[in-house]
Amino acid sequence: MPIDAKHPVIMDVDKAAERKNSHTNLSQRCILAVGDTGLGKSFTAKVLGAEEAEIGNGTGSKTASVNVYTIKVANKNGENKSTLYIDTPGFADTNADTDKSKTDEETKRRIFNNMLKAGVTNLTTILWFVKPGIKADNMYKRQAEFIESLAMGYNNNNCNVWDNTIIVIKDEEPDTEDTVGGPSNAGSLTNADGPIQAAREIAQKLHNTEDDRLSKTRCFFILLFEKFRAKRKKDMIEKSSDELNKLGFYRENEHERIRKRYESLMENHIEHPICLNLKSVKCSKCSEKTDPRIAGNKCHSEVELIHPNIKSTHVGDVELIHSGCTQYYHRSHYVAATTKHVMDHNVIPWVVRIGTLGMANPTKLEFVNGYWSCCRNIDANSVGCQQRCGFCSKEITDRGCVRMYKGCKHTDDVGPCNNTCVACRKSSDTEGCTEKCKRCNKHNPSNLPGCSEVGHDNVEHDFFK
Repeated sequence: MPIDAKHPVIMDVDKAAERKNSHTNLSQRCILAVGDTGLGKSFTAKVLGAEEAEIGNGTGSKTASVNVYTIKVANKNGENKSTLYIDTPGFADTNADTDKSKTDEETKRRIFNNMLKAGVTNLTTILWFVKPGIKADNMYKRQAEFIESLAMGYNNNNCNVWDNTIIVIKDEEPDTEDTVGGPSNAGSLTNADGPIQAAREIAQKLHNTEDDRLSKTRCFFILLFEKFRAKRKKDMIEKSSDELNKLGFYRENEHERIRKRYESLMENHIEHPICLNLKSVKCSKCSEKTDPRIAGNKCHSEVELIHPNIKSTHVGDVELIHSGCTQYYHRSHYVAATTKHVMDHNVIPWVVRIGTLGMANPTKLEFVNGYWSCCRNIDANSVGCQQRCGFCSKEITDRGCVRMYKGCKHTDDVGPCNNTCVACRKSSDTEGCTEKCKRCNKHNPSNLPGCSEVGHDNVEHDFFK
């Protein structure tokens, strides 16, 4: 149901639509969750099927970066399809005072940058998480301007980003004791006048119209039963889930009931998605190349290409060699020369043998050369039959003892001969691979807020394709 002026928070769920909706509808959606910190954006991611989403325990910030979750579901035909749920750091982050990267402006830049990197072209639903309030303060107006900027540059007058927006009102249990009757009696607990009026004013101003562009925007009030105080839990413990849900109260483990509520509110969003029309264009004043919606009001006006991390090395792969001079040696000992008795075949010894009827066995001494037992070489002064390293005394065929670089043929005892960039592995004397701002010395400045007051105040002038 659209927002009603008297009853801005719509609680009634169309039961027919609820039965019609199922996980199959979720398979074609791209959902962006934005809003203040600690209001349940990550909890909703888990409810819709992103099991890996981390949930905080308090009102402080848990999500520190933009997380794009892919939720895979099967449709009625058994086909696996997926949706994207983009979980974002909260605006008004509790750590913004100490961490400037968590300011609202930087959060907006990170959301756009991550959608650009993820290739997101359309959004089917925007979940805007707010606290209840009756005042259209500047905080709500800044958030409404961001939501409007999502459709900036989409040349279709019929496109209204608020038609695809669900305002999720979530808060802790109020201090008052008159809310047992549910939202209709809850006073400020369910009052969404503040954010609704802020969004209405911004939409009318940006589109130069008095029409109510939030006429089809839907709201979802949700309060977790576990957040009740002890007395309130006791008063309502007997109520069934259906009774509690009608009052906008849900138990923390009722994921399916909460999911179906979202399903009913997101019905038909897929029929008219929000075209982001993200584009990457270059600023004429600096090196920044991005979507104008992401650009800050400062530039990095002087940029140079550098090699960010230079390492002195040798050239080529390492191999192990024997660097000492080659030595020849014998692996075994030298057998000394000697003599031995051998049969004497001369005439006289044989006459003596015949005369003694074989009793005498004439012999003579014969000289036997010495030799190396390993190679049988008789030269006692030979250089050797084996080769070994003069440095480690191991054989040449064994594993080397010194590292040598194949490219430059240098060993470790010689200083590095080449300066190489660790990032691109090219020589340091080649053109750099990383941009650096000459003014602030930050690397990749096109992805960072600028440092000099140049400004992207005129999109048509500053950016060109």
